[in-house]
Amino acid sequence: MSAEHYSQHIDEWCNDSSFINKKTVDELCIILDHCQFTSKQFKQLFTIIKASCSIDESLSLMKHSKILNHNDPNESKLILEYVSKFFDIPLIYEVCNDIIYTYKFQNRIKNAPTATNTDSSNRNPQKVATSDENTAALRSIPKNAAHFLNIYEILQKTSNENDEYTIKVAVDEKYTEVKSGGIGAYPLLYAALSQENNLVFTLVKYGADPTVKTDYLDSLLHIFVTKNNLEGLKFAIKYVDVNSQDVEGSTPLHIAYRYGFVHIADFLLEQPGLNPNIMNQKGETPINIYQRTKQALKNN
Repeated sequence: MSAEHYSQHIDEWCNDSSFINKKTVDELCIILDHCQFTSKQFKQLFTIIKASCSIDESLSLMKHSKILNHNDPNESKLILEYVSKFFDIPLIYEVCNDIIYTYKFQNRIKNAPTATNTDSSNRNPQKVATSDENTAALRSIPKNAAHFLNIYEILQKTSNENDEYTIKVAVDEKYTEVKSGGIGAYPLLYAALSQENNLVFTLVKYGADPTVKTDYLDSLLHIFVTKNNLEGLKFAIKYVDVNSQDVEGSTPLHIAYRYGFVHIADFLLEQPGLNPNIMNQKGETPINIYQRTKQALKNN
């Protein structure tokens, strides 16, 4: 049969050791030149080849191999992982993970909803009964750290009264860019610390930057994890890098395990691009913290 025939019936022979072992390396190279493999077919084929061919022969055969789904990063990842194990070269696996992470993270940023692409009706909220009073009170407050809590109290009040008009004024006139003393929290982050989810959502809706951090590099994700706030976490994950690190090098996953919030950790682990091997400044990965926390609970 021709090599062209084999290229159209790959599933019939790629996992057939008796067929593969009867072919010489040169014959297999001719067949492979005409084929494009899925990751599953590639692994089946080279598992058999590894058992019967030398490393040099295997490498030669791989040079004649092509993958089918060039536009599917997961397929490419599976093949590179297999090649890494096949030749015992961990570097290939590490580089592959870095590339996949970068691709997925950039994709997430590109597709994340932003305040500028929300419904146009949301950009012009109607006044409520207290809007004029709230707006006047807000505008009477100086924009500095000494008056941060006064600004926040107005925002909290407007949120409770569903006064989105004043919240939009606060964002447009940069009251939401005033930082607190101490940890250097913006109103958005202070709302997360106070578990005022609706205020967080509304601030972002009208243009507050969801990627801001405290002076200790705590992101919206870090804060929602600390507060065991899954609803807030599901919102923040659309905007903030799941691998962002605070001043101690801790990612949200580090913090989830530190507090023993396993359900929060499970949610984070489901996120595309999450890297569970990031070390904090103490050289600990999230799993190190999980193991230590688990042991401490046992001892108690």
